[in-house]
Amino acid sequence: MDLLCLEPFKIGLIGSMYFIGVVISSVIAPPLADAYGRKYVFFGSELVQLSGLIGLLFVRDIWGIYICMALVGLSYAGMILIGINYVVELQKKEW
Repeated sequence: MDLLCLEPFKIGLIGSMYFIGVVISSVIAPPLADAYGRKYVFFGSELVQLSGLIGLLFVRDIWGIYICMALVGLSYAGMILIGINYVVELQKKEW
């Protein structure tokens, strides 16, 4: 895929799709973690990110890149926000 021939806004939209996914996951992931447990949402987010990153290896068009970047963004809140809380809960009280 030749990104040099695309309009600048289409190239900028690649990064924007990631942040759109982050915003959506920041709204969806915490209530899911409260309802179903942090462990399931954390590992589910890992699978979403893995599918997005593997997809980026094989897509050949700009729309595929947009979708894969949105998937990677959707995994952010489940991995970072919920992952930190999950690790803190696993720590011993002495720490």
